[in-house]
Amino acid sequence: MCDTFAVTTPTGTLFAKNSDRPVAEPQLINYEGPRPASNRLATQYLKLGEDPGSVGTLMTQPDWLWGAETALSTQRVAIGNEKVWTTDDPAAVAPGLIGMDLVRLAAERATDAAHAVLLIGRYLHRYGQGGGGERGDDPSTGTEPYWSSFLIGDPSTVWQMETSGAAWVARELPLGGAISNRLTDDVAWDRSGGGADPEVWGTRRHPDVPTELADHRLACTSAFVANRHDSPSVADAVAVLRSHGTAPWGDPVARAHNEGRIVPPPEDVRDDFSGVSVCMHVRGYQRTTASLATWMPVDREERPLTVAALGSPCCSIFVPCGTGWVPDVLGDSTAWATVAAIADAVEAEPGALAEVRAALDPTEDHIWDQAAERPGRPPLDGGDAWSSEVRAAFEATATALGVGGTS
Repeated sequence: MCDTFAVTTPTGTLFAKNSDRPVAEPQLINYEGPRPASNRLATQYLKLGEDPGSVGTLMTQPDWLWGAETALSTQRVAIGNEKVWTTDDPAAVAPGLIGMDLVRLAAERATDAAHAVLLIGRYLHRYGQGGGGERGDDPSTGTEPYWSSFLIGDPSTVWQMETSGAAWVARELPLGGAISNRLTDDVAWDRSGGGADPEVWGTRRHPDVPTELADHRLACTSAFVANRHDSPSVADAVAVLRSHGTAPWGDPVARAHNEGRIVPPPEDVRDDFSGVSVCMHVRGYQRTTASLATWMPVDREERPLTVAALGSPCCSIFVPCGTGWVPDVLGDSTAWATVAAIADAVEAEPGALAEVRAALDPTEDHIWDQAAERPGRPPLDGGDAWSSEVRAAFEATATALGVGGTS
């Protein structure tokens, strides 16, 4: 389960995603440089007959996957995917491309969001969709096969795409939009393929999976998109990614002006699924394991502004990064495990989140203040000092909570 949203303005697009995965599955932030064209390309389960090459791409990646949950390319194309349930059974098909493969493949090649839709449609037609999306005992097969929907943004516009097997529909959202774990009902689709009938696409929604699983989270992210203003910021997106209910919180800029507040995670999942929040804490099953937010400006002279967090965003620090530079703490599985231990403690005692934020906020604020001096650019040391500060803050917080350090 995940949540992805984007807001498009005349000057650029704000794009963000929380990636929700099994609680023990590390997800790290990596940058892959341009790849030359070659004859073969090994994805998660398939070897494709050709590799047309790639542009450099920043990705949030579960540590066992070739593909990505979220990707941002040097072409300023951002993509995130969501698990969706349809009347087609994903367990009944042979392994093909999985949603995370499609995120990476499209981001690595697309020149804009519309091109990414075209590429995903072509890959579905040629290779099909199928295979486990969660790590099993045998990593060559995985578990929990599922279909994906996608939100795809570039500096000028956003596209939404939904799939079921090789069938797909897509529509342009010029002002932005939000997606979660369900098909969209009763809308007009601009493009389709794979045998999909856009007029009745909503009837493919699986009747036994309640839409309320996603609807409360969509209410939060959709409200943010609907209430967009002329210059939505990365800090605004961070506040939404930390939401434990209907309202954003944890905006690093607002906090600096003494406007911050702390909202603990829901203590349980209620009958109407309202305890399943954007910052997810379904205890013992799934939680948010990585987050990314980016501002992609239309002006090519202006650099994108991107931040990413390991683990639960409420228990973590958003660290500036970019296509071509990633402070090494964001790729550190040990640091990820420390955040996971902090999140475990907060889920056991939600009131402890105030102590966690009191420990982590000064480091996040300091890093953001420094990043503001070189917007979109790496610090002169490549982020080494930031990485040291973040690791120390994580370790100190874990120790104070009595869950120990991991270094």
